[in-house]
Parts: sequence; C-alpha cells; structure tokens
Amino acid sequence: MSILTTCSLLPIRSTDCKKYSSIAFDGCFFYLTSSQGCFIHKFDCCFEKVECIETCRSYDCLCYDQQEQCFWASLVEDTTKIVKLDRCFCEIGCISLSGFPDHCTRIMSIAYDCKRDTLVLAFPQNIMEITKEGCCIRLIETPHRTYTRSVLVVPPYFIAAYKERHHQYIGIYNWDGQEIGRCRFPRKYVISGLAFTSCWENGRRQLYLYVLTAKHYRYPYIVKLLLDPCYEEIECCECSSPLPERDIEAEFLPRETE
Repeated sequence: MSILTTCSLLPIRSTDCKKYSSIAFDGCFFYLTSSQGCFIHKFDCCFEKVECIETCRSYDCLCYDQQEQCFWASLVEDTTKIVKLDRCFCEIGCISLSGFPDHCTRIMSIAYDCKRDTLVLAFPQNIMEITKEGCCIRLIETPHRTYTRSVLVVPPYFIAAYKERHHQYIGIYNWDGQEIGRCRFPRKYVISGLAFTSCWENGRRQLYLYVLTAKHYRYPYIVKLLLDPCYEEIECCECSSPLPERDIEAEFLPRETE
C-alpha cells in the first residue's frame, strides 16, 4: 500500500501562468510565493484566490510559525538571510546565515517545527535544522545523487520531496533521517512546495498533504494527497486544522507507486 493516496488535482487559475516557488498554510489560508515579482497570492481552502498581497521585495520560500504567529521567508536576491514577516507581510526581523558549508547556499525550502520551535532548511543535497538565531543544530545528509526540492515538518517526522535521476519522490523520514517510506510522483508535475493540514471526517482524523507543482514547468497545480492513517502519532498543531471545506469538483491524478 502506498504511503500517500491521491485525492484530487486542483488547477490554480491564473491569467498569466505565474510560476510559484513555495506554499505556506496558517490554519485558514494558503499563501503562494513567486520569485517573479514582489507579491504573495492568498488562497482559500478551495484554492480560490482571495487577494494579491504586494510585498516590499521578492520572496522565494515561505513557512508559517504558529508559535509567534509570523512567517519566515528566504529572499530571492540575498541567500544569506531569512526574514521574519508579520501577518501583513511586513518585515519585522532577520536571521543572518553564516558559517554554513559551501554546499548549503541555495535554500530550496523552509519549514517550521512546532514541537522544537526551530526552522528546517532544505538545500539541494542537505537538510539542516537551525535555531531562530541562525545557529546550525544539525545537518542531515540526503541520499546520494538526489536533489531536494522541498521539506515539511510533521512531528515526529519530516516529509521531503526530491528528485533522483529521472524520477520524483515524496518520502517520510524519522528525526534521525532514516527513510520510513516513499512513493514516486509523476514527473510532469514538478514539485516546488509542500503544505500540511488535518481535519476530522466521520469521527476519524485525516491527514492531507498539499503539493505545489508546475505541470510541464509552466502551469500551476495543487495535488492533494491523503497520508496513510498508520502515521497516527503525528502531532497536529492548530495551524494544520483548516476551516470547513466545501466539495471540490476536480479531476483525479493517476497514482505512481513503486
């Protein structure tokens, strides 16, 4: 049985086919960033666009910190800093990144760990946990010849999307970096971000993964996946519980598993 089951494929309606680089969820809305301009698009739980938020500069990766009720973002023009944003996306702080290994320069993804109150950064060949002061706590080596695209923390696990040779995978790992399971993801939907929600359905908690993708590197889509219920020890924080959703009519995406 696959660790992930496809629920639906949701096209992000856009007149200009913006290329989105990351996705974050604050418990009510999804936020998508783009390195192509100084804006963040805000979507409801059905991925209907709510508004376009203008920002002072362009942000690449984004995550939500429910402890401080703020966002953390990497900059397009400066890879040595992570900025702290309030709920209105005004900059209110900054983390300087220095002394990292040479191969830890390009940030592919940022995630927040609500259990440890730390940030997790994904680089192409490594995943790193840091404090909010920018100090490295530990470095997790990713499998040889893989290219990490995104990371998401769902205590006590983390989920990573990566490319290995000609295939894409989404894997679940324990906190020591050991792979628990993975599934192959369709190549034509190029992964750029991950978000996580939970809700109660028929008296049972359901865990959903939202994968931000670009079909053929161009057309933005959200692939909604159901996480295998065997991962019941996952600790769901308040910001992963969305508002009630209405039914969404969407085409289904054929699964690819090993």
